[in-house]
Amino acid sequence: ISDTHKLRLYVSVPQNYAAQVTAGTQAQMTVPERPGRTFTATVETTSQSVDPSSGSTLVELAVDNASGELVPGAFANVRFALPLTSASLSVPASALIFDSRGARVATLGADNRVVLEPVTIARDLGTVIEISSGLAATDRVIDSPPDGIGKGDQVRIAPGSTGGSMLAAASSPAPAGAKPNEGK
Repeated sequence: ISDTHKLRLYVSVPQNYAAQVTAGTQAQMTVPERPGRTFTATVETTSQSVDPSSGSTLVELAVDNASGELVPGAFANVRFALPLTSASLSVPASALIFDSRGARVATLGADNRVVLEPVTIARDLGTVIEISSGLAATDRVIDSPPDGIGKGDQVRIAPGSTGGSMLAAASSPAPAGAKPNEGK
């Protein structure tokens, strides 16, 4: 006999978000068998340690199941509503370059030549990445830079192009409070 009116949910949270996910934090949960239905789960406790093999912290949430809609052991998607990281800028994930020197973003200098800026990623939101350092709000970021792009490469802006908002071309909106940069 089991009481399924309240279910426990265990989620691995990446280390860089662990400090923001504390007891009482709410999350939205969806399950494939209930499309369009969202359930609210609340963090009960965390493991207070990081698993060195995964770089994540185990978090226990509780979700009310008085209606019996949820099945124990089922797969679920969980989304935490975490605050926007202060003083961060958002860029499309497609603007990032990863190589042996770490994460970088290609920007255009005043002379329309490529500058490769090392950046620090604050949060990965899927199609949008929050950058905590390495970029300024006035930087002109190159979205989807070609392989082999290098420092000092000359870039020709298409005639009639204003550069536009880089984030307008991203597949999802930036979080509230994010500042768009100009695209290529």
